[in-house]
Amino acid sequence: MAIFGAWRGTKATAVTDTVNPQDTDAVAVLQLFEAMRQQTEVQDLCQLLADRLVPDFGFRAASVRLLNTRTRLYEPRAFSGCSPSELEKLSTTDVSERQLLSLREEARGFGRGMCIEAQDSRWPEAFEGRHREVGVFPFGDGPDRPIGFFAGPVVVADPPAGMLEALDLLAQLAATEMNRVRLCSALQRRDLDYAIVREQLSESQSLRENLVANVSHELRTPLTSIKAYAETLHRAGDEIDQATEREFVQVILDETERLEQAFADLIDTVQHNRGRLHTARDRFDLMDLVQVIADEKQLNFTENGLNMRVFGPEGRLELQGDRDSLVQLMENLLNNAAKFTPTGGEVRVELSEAQGIARIVVKDTGIGIERADLRLIFDRFYQVDGSATRAFGGQGLGLALCREIVARHNGRIWAESEGSGQGSRFVVELPVRGFVSRNADGDEGAVAAERIEWESFLQLSMQFVSELLHTRVASLMLVDEQRGVLRVEAAVGLEAEFVHQTALGPGEGVAGMVWSSGRPLLVTDLDQDPRFSGLKNIADYPARSLLSAPLRSDGKVIGVVNVNARLDGDAFDSDDELMLCAVADRLVRALDGFEDYRKSWRRVNAVEEGVRALLEVGRDRASQLREELARVGTATARRLGLSEEHLGAVAYALRTYDLGLSAIDAELLRKSDRLTPSERARVQEHTRRGAELMDGLEPSPQVKRIILHHHENVSGSGYPEGLVGEAIPLGARIVRLVDTTAAVLQDRPARAKLDLDEAIALLRAGLGNEFCPRITPTFLKCLEERSEAIAAILSPEQDQSLSEKSIEVTANVRPVVQH
Repeated sequence: MAIFGAWRGTKATAVTDTVNPQDTDAVAVLQLFEAMRQQTEVQDLCQLLADRLVPDFGFRAASVRLLNTRTRLYEPRAFSGCSPSELEKLSTTDVSERQLLSLREEARGFGRGMCIEAQDSRWPEAFEGRHREVGVFPFGDGPDRPIGFFAGPVVVADPPAGMLEALDLLAQLAATEMNRVRLCSALQRRDLDYAIVREQLSESQSLRENLVANVSHELRTPLTSIKAYAETLHRAGDEIDQATEREFVQVILDETERLEQAFADLIDTVQHNRGRLHTARDRFDLMDLVQVIADEKQLNFTENGLNMRVFGPEGRLELQGDRDSLVQLMENLLNNAAKFTPTGGEVRVELSEAQGIARIVVKDTGIGIERADLRLIFDRFYQVDGSATRAFGGQGLGLALCREIVARHNGRIWAESEGSGQGSRFVVELPVRGFVSRNADGDEGAVAAERIEWESFLQLSMQFVSELLHTRVASLMLVDEQRGVLRVEAAVGLEAEFVHQTALGPGEGVAGMVWSSGRPLLVTDLDQDPRFSGLKNIADYPARSLLSAPLRSDGKVIGVVNVNARLDGDAFDSDDELMLCAVADRLVRALDGFEDYRKSWRRVNAVEEGVRALLEVGRDRASQLREELARVGTATARRLGLSEEHLGAVAYALRTYDLGLSAIDAELLRKSDRLTPSERARVQEHTRRGAELMDGLEPSPQVKRIILHHHENVSGSGYPEGLVGEAIPLGARIVRLVDTTAAVLQDRPARAKLDLDEAIALLRAGLGNEFCPRITPTFLKCLEERSEAIAAILSPEQDQSLSEKSIEVTANVRPVVQH
């Protein structure tokens, strides 16, 4: 048989010409090759290969793995003939490129294939059963460049040469077909990318046209008015009466102010875009700020026949940020509401604070916004009124500036409207927790830009920790090697004096104990815990339950991250401890990125982009329902017996799996109509985008794989890669259940929410199609055990009573007289 020795440099189609039709193994290869040629998806090809290896080629079980070019790990893509316990081990095990190539040099080889002793600890795949050897067959563009491999325990004690040669040929053909399918998929993605780019270019062209029309209109209109009134005054001379003269001069002043504002908006937009505007960190009362603005706007609203009412909580609503920018934010939102609200209408401002987030809602009874415009109104130069007459002025910059200001405060802004004539609702969410850095004032020798980037990173990181753990207080402490102490580097929710003065030695206080032991520390009640009976600074902790975890780099503790004062008032538990330890690992990765600050701006930007996206997801995950379901998912993982490392990865992924949605237009996600193919592709891309955002922060390939594959279906009908069954990472299958449950228990644009019983019935109905039949029963059991808590969350919430403050602008005012 000429197959075995002819693989080097020979095309697969030529090799098959030498096959003897009477050779059973070779015929099986050809039949499988014909079946592989019919496949158009990588996952289908992998599953076909695994399924046929067991009955046709002497394997008791089989796995197929493909190389992840970013991590250089061979990730599982398909299994066949494996027991449940075997699947559990294999699906959570990665094989590195180095492991495969190094073992190849030592194993008993034949062509590209090799046999490895079943008990060889150097090979990570642990197949069960009694067998002496595991056959491993790499496939790719050459013996040293395998793009994947298939493997399995060999049932036959001494496989005949014909079988081994047939398997080696099969590996060559698998490489050919894998490359063909990947090329076809790449071409399809390229076509889809082109379609998306064409849409974006069309939108950009429209924006450019709007820019020219808007700017020319906004500059020409006031200039025309100024010229007309100035010429009238000049021609009239002494013949014009004093009252008319004052009126004309006032018009000229108003139009001059309008022109000045147009230029100011353009300049501010450019400065925001280039990052030149400094964001101060002032502490102020948001209610007081709104009241001042409302008082200033009162005359303007009254003259236009509008009623403005402002509501807020009793007492102060403290915020930390750039007061001047937030004044501009409120003025732009109120101006926008007034501009599109007709005489006799109302503008209502509501302020509230919950779970460390300040919410500003500006509602009007104006003309409303069409759904198609909602996702575009924050774009620069976009105008809802695109008509030639332009009944409403403006350049389309005010809301774009609002978005920039909110982004600089690490907040969110969006618009809501039921459509034309239904009014509009603009919502702003800003973090209220005070941020303090030990080096906020900077060192004299520090480079200003570098210090600002470091401060920004610390602020984002501490806000994310507090959001993810749902706490009012979070702090980062780093070891000062020179002084041999642990110092607070940054914190939210702590007084500046405490941050600047605190320094702990090894074993001193809670954080000092974590530093010296290198282990996390969970304290449910500080007053009752005998370990801290002599703690001197016990009064400095806002709540009695606290949690600390070490930050390890290269096996050494470099710091401690602490959280205190859960928002719901409960004590921390083991789930919180697991979560903080997972966050600590990622925080170390981010800190290491900033150590290489001058070496790689790209690395620093990736870290900061990842933290910003995580903060966005952390806020979205702050809802009680999603947090409760994340705990259900963690409980499921515990009952399935996952290792501590894998358990931590699942717990972390359960809070961050929709990271990539931060890159998707919010209105596209809220769209109730059927999505176009390009829109659907853009939404589905969030799984890949989420995995990419994790590159700057995530040390574990497990988390990235869970995020990438959490929309896969066990039937192979999911995305992004159509994985089937056990080829889907176990954590991704758990997240799939959590995500679906959270989605159906909440209202969505296209459908009403389900109750818990209906959601459970839907999950049962999806067994074997969307959801894994092996883990879903465990998930449902954990879900039913927490059904009372979930039902309480889903019960109709009491309307939040906002006390009306004395900021009500005159109602029922007369309309302004037009001249």
